[in-house]
Amino acid sequence: MINKYRLYKYGNNVLSYFFLLLLVFFAAFPIFLIIINSFKDALDIWAYPPKIFSKLTVQNFTRLASENPRFFSSVRNSIIITAGALVITLVFSFAAAFAFSRYKSRAMQIPALILIAMRMFPPIVITIPLYPFLRSLGLVDNHFTLMVINAAFSLSLATMMMKTFVDDVPVELEEAAMIEGCSKLRAFVTITLPLTAPGITAVAIFVAIGIWNEYTFAYIFSTTKAITAPVVITTVSSDVMGVNWGALFSACVIQLLPMLIMVTIIHKYLIRGVQSGAIK
Repeated sequence: MINKYRLYKYGNNVLSYFFLLLLVFFAAFPIFLIIINSFKDALDIWAYPPKIFSKLTVQNFTRLASENPRFFSSVRNSIIITAGALVITLVFSFAAAFAFSRYKSRAMQIPALILIAMRMFPPIVITIPLYPFLRSLGLVDNHFTLMVINAAFSLSLATMMMKTFVDDVPVELEEAAMIEGCSKLRAFVTITLPLTAPGITAVAIFVAIGIWNEYTFAYIFSTTKAITAPVVITTVSSDVMGVNWGALFSACVIQLLPMLIMVTIIHKYLIRGVQSGAIK
């Protein structure tokens, strides 16, 4: 009986790992191809049978830098807009999440429903009334405008995620600190904030990736000064001979790097934050 149980458990583990590896393969293989093809010339990219490891070259990157210099300025714009929008989103979402978690009343249900309803509207619906208004104020093609718009669109999801982490912090800890003489603000800073740090990190990752890859707002509300990498990639991928696949792959690699570096550095906090929000 024990042997049957062990065999059953072993079979389940093997099956679980198989599907996990299959999922990782389908998720990582396109990224692997993008990275490998960015170091190939056009002939090797379209070679048949495909050559995974052929002669590698940095020609695509040097050509991208010489023929499309504004792509690198667009990456800088993406970093500035993502960082600014992320700070705004985290500050306001954490404050809103704390209010929803600690001050439960019927009056708080209305703004909560508004936040949920905001996720039901696609970005293009927001841009229709917003574009002529911002254009009349001269706020189109502005870094701060894109920061605020992206933060506003990300706020509802960030608040709902953040609330689950704030709910995990017992209110009794804050009350005990206030009994000992701490003010409400000090109890918030010294107790609630550190305990929710893994959750804040998890929310920051999800929000940052969403803002970094955002296309609709960047395409409509920017032209030159505040244009971002996802928009410029669509222009560097073509030349007089057709699609410049080498430039496209190299641009995709450069656009992927900041998020890959960020996730690699703080992935432990991401996993811990997701787990702490899922387990109560």
